Amino acid sequence: KIMTPIKSLFGLLMLSTILMFCAPSSELSSNLKINSFAPSWYMGAGYSSDSTKVSYYHISQSLDSLVSRNLAKKVADVELINHIDDRLENFRTQQHDSEVWQSSEDIRELRSAVVQLIGRSEVVQSTTQNEGGSYKSYIHLSLSKRDIVDHLLAIKIFGSSLDAEGVERLYNTL
Repeated sequence: KIMTPIKSLFGLLMLSTILMFCAPSSELSSNLKINSFAPSWYMGAGYSSDSTKVSYYHISQSLDSLVSRNLAKKVADVELINHIDDRLENFRTQQHDSEVWQSSEDIRELRSAVVQLIGRSEVVQSTTQNEGGSYKSYIHLSLSKRDIVDHLLAIKIFGSSLDAEGVERLYNTL
């Protein structure tokens, strides 16, 4: 399956990012439980979607505030793209035109387009707090659904095979 190498690539990217920015494991943790110090806008780690954007919330902790902030941003960005990729894969497998949507070349082109979304998310809200001698960084990233769809329509698999209704289904899939 083509999915396994792509997921492995995302996993390796995320792992290398974490290792590059993190302190020793005794000084760092990620995906911490929300406590009373969490900002009111923080909804807990995870993916969310509304009518115009997709979002990811994340929390990281380190003895260094900059490490905590960078780790939160990098992990949230990769996780956001992973969730987008999962939704696009579900969309792709539900298409009935097997010649267009199932060829290895088209699947690779789709995966490449998804990878190109890394780094395009925007920080909606972020805060880093000193809590008990360590720094916790809370972050909320988002990416416009319109930007994602416009990016995907520029590639052959989407641009040549989706009518207006298909574009709307794609938009709602995210």
